[in-house]
Parts: sequence; C-alpha cells; structure tokens
Amino acid sequence: MKFLKNKKQVFAVVASVVCSVFLVAVASFAATTVGNDVSIGGTLATGGAVTVGTDGTGHDVRFNSDTAGAYMLWDESESRLYLHAVDRAANLSPLHAVATLDGTAATSHYYGLQSDITKTGAQNIDDCTAVTAYLNQASNDAFTVTGRFAPLQAILSGTGTVGNITKTGTGAVYAAWIANRGTQTNTDAILAVHNQGTTGSTATSGILLDLNTGVTNAIKLTGTVTTGIAFTGTYSDSAIDFSDTTLNYGGAAGPVMIRAGTYVAPVTSADSGQSGMIRLYGKTTATSDTESSGYYDRGVFVNLQTTGTKGIFPIAGLAEVRESGATVGPKEVHAAQLISHLLTPTSKLASRGGDPTAGMYGAWLKVTGVSNSEASVGSRVAAVWVDNQMNGLRVGNYANETEEYGIFATTGGTVPDAFVGFETTSSGWESLFYFDETSYDQPPVISGDAATSGSKDYHLRVNIDGTMYGIQLYAL
Repeated sequence: MKFLKNKKQVFAVVASVVCSVFLVAVASFAATTVGNDVSIGGTLATGGAVTVGTDGTGHDVRFNSDTAGAYMLWDESESRLYLHAVDRAANLSPLHAVATLDGTAATSHYYGLQSDITKTGAQNIDDCTAVTAYLNQASNDAFTVTGRFAPLQAILSGTGTVGNITKTGTGAVYAAWIANRGTQTNTDAILAVHNQGTTGSTATSGILLDLNTGVTNAIKLTGTVTTGIAFTGTYSDSAIDFSDTTLNYGGAAGPVMIRAGTYVAPVTSADSGQSGMIRLYGKTTATSDTESSGYYDRGVFVNLQTTGTKGIFPIAGLAEVRESGATVGPKEVHAAQLISHLLTPTSKLASRGGDPTAGMYGAWLKVTGVSNSEASVGSRVAAVWVDNQMNGLRVGNYANETEEYGIFATTGGTVPDAFVGFETTSSGWESLFYFDETSYDQPPVISGDAATSGSKDYHLRVNIDGTMYGIQLYAL
C-alpha cells in the first residue's frame, strides 16, 4: 500500500471524494436533464414520477419484449397506446389484467378493464365506442379453428358454483352485461349486430346461442316495451326456423315450439279491445302462376305426421267460459271463426275452370285415404263431427229464444241454391241419414205411423240433377 506523504496529496484526495459525494447527492435529489442518448444496461429504479415530454409536446415510448416484433408503444403523434404481440407461443395475451379479491377488504366495484369516454362538446360523431375489438385475417392462408376465432370473448368460470353466491335485491350473475343508463331519447338499440362483410362474405348466424344443461331460458325478455322482438328486412327463407329442434318431453303440459302460459296459469289480459295471442296480416299481389305448386297462399299451415299409435291434431282450440265475475257472461264464444269475404264492390271470384277443389268456402274439411289403406272395423270416419254436450240449465223453451242446434245455418244477400249441395266423384252416399242403435228410437225418430189426418200444408224441395221434387210434410 502506498501512503500519501504530503498534505497537498491528502487534500486533493479528500476534495475529490467530497465532490463525488456532492454530485451524487445532487443527482439523487435534483431534476436532471440529459440532452444526449442514454443507454442503461442494468436495472433502473426511480423513487419519483417519470415524465416524458411536456404538456402538448410528447415523445414515443416503446417497451420491447423477449419476443422479436412484440412490444408496447405509446405513439405520441397519434395519442394511442399499441400492444403488439406475435404468436411465438401456445398462449398469447397482449393485455392481461390480473387481480385477486381475497375478501380481506370490502370491494363495491371491480373492473378488469374500464374505459370512460365523456362527450362535452357539440361536435359531430362518426363512430364513438368505449371498446372496439378487431380480429383481422390478413391473408388467404388456410387454417383450422378448434376453439374460437372471435374478436370478443367473455367467460364466467371457476371451481365454485353459482349456488354459493347470494344475490340480493337486483343482484345478478352474468357472463356479459350490456346496459343503457343514459336519458337519451334517440337510442336505436341496446345491442346491435351487423354483418358488414364485402360481397361474398357469409355468416351462418347473426347471434349464436350454444347452451349446455342448466339453462332455463335461452333468451329471456323482461320489462315493459312496445314490441318484444321486431323483425324487419327481407328473408329469402324463414324469419324463425325450428327445423333442427328436438322436443324433450317434460311434463303433462307437453313440449311445444312456442308457449304462452299453461292451462293452470294462462296469460291474462284485462283489455276490452280485440286483443289476443297471435295476430297475423298478410297480402299477396301476384297475378300469374309461375311456380305451379298451388296458386294460393296459406296464412297458417300445419302438417303433423305420425308413424306410431299416437294421435295427432294439427289445429286444436278450446274456448272455455270460466267463473263469470259479472252478472252475465259473454255473448260470443267461438272455438273457431273462419270467414271468406268478397270485401269490395270490385272483388271477383274466378270460375273454377274444371277444378273440383276450387271455390270459395268458409272451411274445407276433408278426410281421405289412398288405395289399400285401411280403416279398421269399429273405427269411424267423418269429414265433420258435430257434438252437442250442453248439460247446464237451459232457461225457457223454443218459444222464448233459448236455442240449441247441432248445425245452425243462416242466409243473407242472394238466395243459395240449396242448404246442402251434393256432388260425388265416386259412388255417392248409401243413405241420406243414418241413425244407429243408440238413436233410432230417440227423437226425432218416432215409432209408428205419422198421423195422416193432418193437413198437408208444406213440403221440402229437393233438387235431383236439375229436377225439383217435394217431400210432403204432414201436420202432427
């Protein structure tokens, strides 16, 4: 070791050390401006805030990663933060927000990612979104998707169960929540889904719900609105399609495609107007048959098929008068109401043109079977079944307007050719009336001869192939 032998050397060394300590202290506590590039090879630790640039004059700030081409960049000219990642590993998350709620402190609100945009001026807006996600395929290279290829994904997961969560008040658990909390009066939609692809781009579904067991309602609408679901636009096939649906039997009420209430808990209404369950209006302006598939439209068409022993009813209606809250019940109860109408003075019905099925009917009821099909012994076939089962009190009699009929027929306008018209393409009818063993001795069939002493004041006219005949009526 070499010792300093004079005072000048000792003073010089001490002065050098003091200056170094002073400069380090100044650099530690005072702001330092570096005008040249600085490269730091080790760890940089700072005890205060780091400011890049000044207000109104910024600089780019870039953070590189261990993967080439992957970095985070604050672009001062665009006032935008870029997260650029390159797929070099099995998992890729450019932005990963992690937080642990361990229950040690009360947390009223937690947001993994929050974006707040406040508009205060009167400037016009082309697009303004709090969060925008783009997923771009930059080439036509073929690739295989085994999971999801989506710009936005929201997953509610964990090892616990929803049953362990206590919900109070309006509390709810959602995988995603979209709400409109503003007071705007010109909001077009709470959620909008648009297919804006170029010509040739296709999408199988606008909204796809792929649900597992445990979900009660795939879509649930609550609240008070004008229209629950409104369909607009042009449909080349069907607005609603249940073709790929399988019904799983689930109770005495039976599985159905569309349900409104149940028998014990029907949908109720106190509306005094013409309300109802389903109301459909359609109009056709076609003037020529170009498809040759039946030149008519069907408002509602139902086809049920059975290949087993279960019966089928394509259309069924049950009109019930329950306990009347008023002193009198309704005046009109129709299980079905079918009306054909020539509405205007210029309405026309064309000639049948040899078509035996053509014409204007309130209802066409037909039973049919192909050759070699079979109606077993003991079965019954009828185009119309009229069944009176009025077991309640009938006030009065025929003279004071209490009426009950198997068939009630009225006319107005022109005089019909007949009450019943008969036309056959086979062998006609074996009998005009048939009274079986349960009714042959019941009114109106009376045993014995009719009194012949009564006056013969009336007869019933019957037209047989253009010739009018009369069936004599005797006064009894």
